[in-house]
Amino acid sequence: MKAVDITVTNDIQIVSGDLDISYSDNQHVEHILRANPGQFYQYPDVGYGIYKRLNGNIDGPTEKKLIKQALENDNYSIPSDGINIDTATGKFGVSKYERKA
Repeated sequence: MKAVDITVTNDIQIVSGDLDISYSDNQHVEHILRANPGQFYQYPDVGYGIYKRLNGNIDGPTEKKLIKQALENDNYSIPSDGINIDTATGKFGVSKYERKA
């Protein structure tokens, strides 16, 4: 089941006089990765804290585990091969996630 929410960009999107609504799983996953654990007060286990994590040492298997756990805490399922991390550059990608019903 795909989530639908207000589209969040750098500017407000208005369509036909109302806020733009679209599939929002991509932006939800991005918000989870950016948020620090505890930042969502009602759900303190949701959040990965990418900006703090990238300023430290990056251990690929540990980071994959933490990303997977952060997404699962918000009802997403993601296979182990859905997270790609390049420890040399600090770049990573998240794909193949699905929202649990």
